[in-house]
Amino acid sequence: MITSFPQTIHSYIFKKAIGKGGFSTVYLVESEVYHQNYVAKVTPIDLEKPHTGDVDPLDAEIKALMNLSHQNIIRLYDHFTEGNNFFVILEYCQLGSLQDSVGEDGLTLQQFICYGRQILSALAFVHSKNIAHRDIKPGNILVDSMGRIKLSDFGISILGANNVVSTFSGSFLYEAPEVILKKPHNPIQADIWSLGVLFAYLINGTTPWRSDNINVLKNRICTATFKLRSNTPPEVAELITSMLNIEPNERPTAQEILEMRLFEKESIEQTISESNSIQDVLSPKGRANRRTLPRNRSSFEPQSKAINIFKMNLMVGSNNMPMIRNRFHSGQMSTFVLDE
Repeated sequence: MITSFPQTIHSYIFKKAIGKGGFSTVYLVESEVYHQNYVAKVTPIDLEKPHTGDVDPLDAEIKALMNLSHQNIIRLYDHFTEGNNFFVILEYCQLGSLQDSVGEDGLTLQQFICYGRQILSALAFVHSKNIAHRDIKPGNILVDSMGRIKLSDFGISILGANNVVSTFSGSFLYEAPEVILKKPHNPIQADIWSLGVLFAYLINGTTPWRSDNINVLKNRICTATFKLRSNTPPEVAELITSMLNIEPNERPTAQEILEMRLFEKESIEQTISESNSIQDVLSPKGRANRRTLPRNRSSFEPQSKAINIFKMNLMVGSNNMPMIRNRFHSGQMSTFVLDE
């Protein structure tokens, strides 16, 4: 635990603590080399008690992020051990998480589509690499300074996700019935259930499970009995219902949902805002190519030209984008009622 600020560790200036979760503490740090802000996720290493679960959280996040390079997935920049602590240096998302930004009335349909498309793009990519996230919830969906979504916290992710697992993973309200009941299950299919709960939260401002009684909550989750507000757009209600299907094999995949007409891109401006940012000099690719960047930090002309070229390429490319076909289909429907 770092208690005095500022403090420098491995060329990172620790400014302040900004969050805490599980066994880790998150700090805002600045790179002495690049003069950019990042976050440091610091986890104590218990040398006397080796990890006994199915996933080592320290190892899982590093392995996952090293295999995942996507504009809507949090970037890993560095990791190291200092004393009895393990440090992970990650991209800093100034606007916090969706847990901070979603009001009690939920998002507008336009906001839902914009955020939902980016979350789906990230998750479809993760699943294409045979990785399950296993802890999808608002607090793990971050927003950067440009309003772009970043899927984060791969600490309990699992590689080789085609294999069934039988251990509990993430947060109770977002867990699939097969996970809560500790049944062997496909964690990728369980991710879709969790995403369905997240979508309900985004559009309604609350999870679809409402009770103060833990046993009642468990029963409603495990029978997929849930409530959506009466003003929920029909196409969104149908989508959520298909995702909250008791039968895992009947749930759509992230890629199938992404190809729904609901999530088609609507404008060039959204294409630009959701696209890759200019290559970061501290990213793995950026480090390899950083010699091509100007040594003089006050020289912004080459960077401005690069940004303009980048945006022009996006606009030209978006005009040639193929139409997205709707391959979405729903299976057995869950039980739900609309609030009056």
